[in-house]
Amino acid sequence: MKTTSTLIGEHLQEKSTIENLKYMILLKADRMDDVSNEYDSYLESSIYPELHSSIRPYFLEKVAELKYGQEMKDTEKELSNMCWHLRKSQGRIPKQTDWQKKYEYATERARIEEVVPRLLNIREIRRNIRCPLHEDKSPSFKIYPNTNKFVCFGCGIRGSPIDFVMQYKHCTFKEAVEYMAFI
Repeated sequence: MKTTSTLIGEHLQEKSTIENLKYMILLKADRMDDVSNEYDSYLESSIYPELHSSIRPYFLEKVAELKYGQEMKDTEKELSNMCWHLRKSQGRIPKQTDWQKKYEYATERARIEEVVPRLLNIREIRRNIRCPLHEDKSPSFKIYPNTNKFVCFGCGIRGSPIDFVMQYKHCTFKEAVEYMAFI
């Protein structure tokens, strides 16, 4: 059974698909130019002649940003995405290295509610516990699964799963990322 990314990758290898993607990129680039020109001409327009002095350029820039800014951002993002897919279909995007895979896991998919219990060799954390990073007389360490962060109200240390591993294992960022690949 083929995955969605495999199917998309195969589809992007077809010559007609690549040609269509190139054509769409040209259309999107033309639209980006049009919006950019409209933005510039709006700034130079004689609209709102009652505004004088230094406030007029500032005001026109803010109005133009409201009028064209979001479309410019969206168009730029779509254009960038299409160009990336074109480069990928042409084999110009290198495959992820082992380090990149570990880094992506550690920074994007590792969950604080899984990392801390595994390092501390406990089942789960449901409430505040004594901080494993310093001598603690009362429970002051808390994890926040919603934000994927931890905080100790006693010693003030806080951060992400990588920060916790670095503090707990007394290691560097790279060593923490490597360690988290095996958690």
